[in-house]
Amino acid sequence: MQRRFFLLLCLPVLLIGCKRHAASPTADNGIPIDDTLRQALDAYVEQRQPAEHLGLLVYDLTADKPVYAYREKALMPPASCMKLLTGLAALHLMGSHYAYTTQIKARGLIQGDTLHGNVALVGSLAPLFHTSDLPMFIKPLKKKGIRALKGRFYLDLASHRQVQAEEHWYPWDLELGRYGLFYRDSAFVMHAVRNALKSQGIAVADSSFCFSPAPADLHTLFRLKRDMGLTLNRVWKNSSNTLCTGLLYTIGHETAPTQPDMAAGGIGYLHQFISEELGDTCTYVIHDGCGLCDQNRLTAQLLIELLRYGHQRPELMAKLRAHLPIAGVDGTLWRQMQRETTRRKVQAKTGTLSHPYGISTLAGYCRGRNGHELCFAIMNKEMSVLDARPMQERLCELMLR
Repeated sequence: MQRRFFLLLCLPVLLIGCKRHAASPTADNGIPIDDTLRQALDAYVEQRQPAEHLGLLVYDLTADKPVYAYREKALMPPASCMKLLTGLAALHLMGSHYAYTTQIKARGLIQGDTLHGNVALVGSLAPLFHTSDLPMFIKPLKKKGIRALKGRFYLDLASHRQVQAEEHWYPWDLELGRYGLFYRDSAFVMHAVRNALKSQGIAVADSSFCFSPAPADLHTLFRLKRDMGLTLNRVWKNSSNTLCTGLLYTIGHETAPTQPDMAAGGIGYLHQFISEELGDTCTYVIHDGCGLCDQNRLTAQLLIELLRYGHQRPELMAKLRAHLPIAGVDGTLWRQMQRETTRRKVQAKTGTLSHPYGISTLAGYCRGRNGHELCFAIMNKEMSVLDARPMQERLCELMLR
């Protein structure tokens, strides 16, 4: 019954976006769009007759007007273009200079080779922090001549729960081995820390470990900061689902630190970001932050709103330019658009899902043949990826030619 209600609710939205249209070349700011491009795009779509398999919007950022649209308000699965939303929301919430911080702290009296006091590992939700990083936190204790601890070893963790698969993911979509240490359950973390201590020759009894915030009087011995840009680079350029899920959990923890379900908290903020920052009041379906769930539903119009939002803010645009794949050069676009007409001339986020039916998306930036900056969103569904990608490349060629 709920599913039928959802379909009925979305039907007007789908019908609104079923016609091709474009803004008039003449507008308030006096900057015209490329009408020849509009005609070329219209002719190509008319020739292909993609029906409900395509959602398309090309926007002239220089003129600040849409150039061409086809079913731009139709709700469609975004695949990994969902990562544009998660990444920009994370940058807005935490700032472009946000860094994940992990620390080792201690306080006490060293007698012989024994520390009579307390130690704490203060862990963040750093997606790129792995078990192999632990020795650099244990070595400061070893350098002080400590070989045993008589006291407490605090594990001050942002989360004690293991990362969970979204309900619609396939069984193989959750690869725990790819997630950072602090995305595993607390028992796993304790085991990893205990082994790291043992490998450095430091004895700590199991009874000494406790999961609790670190006492305020401890002194920092070593601190590691990793810029969020390192995570964002792999989220956008390499389309890492695990690292993007880490970003979603980070958003959830930052906005609702006491809520145990960080994914739900993160998704709640994505809806808030769409409403408050983009001013978009449409109803979107968001089940995860990375686009693995084929039940997600966004529109080409929302993807354009995201790209415009980033373009209007220099600090965000710098991140987009640094971390979006470059056609024919790197990331998920290094094998695509390698012809001279497109190579190095497009920066865009890709999205691909081959199950349960073909889903392929592409959203990003290029410079039009009239010198104007353009952004575009192309969404294909129920279409073989082998058919969708040539269509996307051809649309980019028309924008660039």
